[in-house]
Amino acid sequence: MECWIPDEVDMSGFDSWGEYDEYLYSIFKRDFVESRPLFDGLEVRPRTNPRFDEREESFWHLTCRDYGHKDGLPQSRDPDLSRCRRIKWPRAFIEHYLDCEKHDIDPGECTGVIAWKSTHKPKKGKPKTRVKLFLEEERYLLVMERRNNYYLLITAYEVTEEWNLRSIKREAAKKGA
Repeated sequence: MECWIPDEVDMSGFDSWGEYDEYLYSIFKRDFVESRPLFDGLEVRPRTNPRFDEREESFWHLTCRDYGHKDGLPQSRDPDLSRCRRIKWPRAFIEHYLDCEKHDIDPGECTGVIAWKSTHKPKKGKPKTRVKLFLEEERYLLVMERRNNYYLLITAYEVTEEWNLRSIKREAAKKGA
């Protein structure tokens, strides 16, 4: 089986950050605004509010990071090139996470994408059920939140910190399928 993980989108093929940024948004728009992937038979929709610079909040979570953990608002986030390069990955993970039989990193056997549910307790409001997809070989995590008749795309990113990787692996081992 061919690996289903898309190629990364490197900035080196673009003349400016603006051109690269517009291309990233066009991919996000194609994958989550103009059409929507299905997960467990339900649409996955982007989080739209708060909008910043005419773009959905989910876009900012897929391409930027709030390094200071200030307020979580899009305008407080800074571009994260690792997230930007993987802009095509969220939809592919949602649509193909069950297809992970072989992976081409070494090449060798892939342990597969681990999926599990967890409870997110926001500062205000009721606890929410979240679904997490994690592929250890790529250190990539995708998070969605279950709503009544759809899933809400929360974020997706490469796990770079060792403490975070250990925490995700612990949670996956405890709650994973």
